[in-house]
Amino acid sequence: MRWELDWLEARASLTPEAAAIVDAGTGQNWSYREVNDRAKAIAAWMDSNGVKKGDRIALLAPNGICYFDMLFACGKIGAIFVPLNWRLSVDELASIIEDCEPSILAFHSSFTKEVTMIWGEEDRCIQINGSRFSRLIEQFADQRELHEIDLAEEDPLAMIYTGGTTGKPKGAVLSHRAIIWNSVSTIASWNLTNEDTTVTYLPLFHTGGLNALSIPILMAGGKVVLANDFTPENAIDSLMKHKCTIVLFVPTMHHMLVKSELFQKADLKDVKLFLSGGAPCPLDIYEAYKRKGIAFKEGYGLTEAGPNNFT
Repeated sequence: MRWELDWLEARASLTPEAAAIVDAGTGQNWSYREVNDRAKAIAAWMDSNGVKKGDRIALLAPNGICYFDMLFACGKIGAIFVPLNWRLSVDELASIIEDCEPSILAFHSSFTKEVTMIWGEEDRCIQINGSRFSRLIEQFADQRELHEIDLAEEDPLAMIYTGGTTGKPKGAVLSHRAIIWNSVSTIASWNLTNEDTTVTYLPLFHTGGLNALSIPILMAGGKVVLANDFTPENAIDSLMKHKCTIVLFVPTMHHMLVKSELFQKADLKDVKLFLSGGAPCPLDIYEAYKRKGIAFKEGYGLTEAGPNNFT
């Protein structure tokens, strides 16, 4: 594999023991070396199961390290990562499964019922929070020799289904080049460094949660805190506990945050920039952050564009 496409391998060599990902719910954290080792082990497992370049790997799960496990593992063997929107109905999920024809479906146990209804191949699915998944990472930890593949920048890395048009969700295909250069331009635009930390409440099945800030932060060597169940109280706790420096929320989340009594009292001195996307923000949100002395910017993007277009 071309070294410049596997930037995680390079990052793991540069700062192997630096914290990369933290689970806000459990407190568990993973270094860049550990994230890369997990991805290599999972890629070896996929390879041993006959996954080839261009095969799709689907994931149905709440926010967690599993998204990066699957994305980075796919990147190492030329497979295509397909995160599934767990807010969709069973019929809508079944339609996407029929469209993308994944070779493997990975899922969290909280979606066992849905998976049973849409997927009939037990040997081609894996529960990512079960003992089998933990065992396979251990089993393949020392078996990382992968079949040699001819991987190019324009080869697809992810397919994210978007409802931005009429009719059924359509899969937007993102190449290695698109994801890498979206990250590079984001790093340059927002002056991201390895000192930056973000908390991600946006769902990682959406390009806003996955590509807009999380991957650029990781490419820069910073830290991504993964969270579920947004409330102003949870968000403020995470912002302060992890000393977050840059954060992306949607307008509804910003509105809930700035209207909270805790926001008025919270010490958010580490936050350099709040970002918003998905819809226009009303003026009172700008004013609330200005009174707090925190910069606030809105951005615009499209799933199929990488997604960041401008801020």
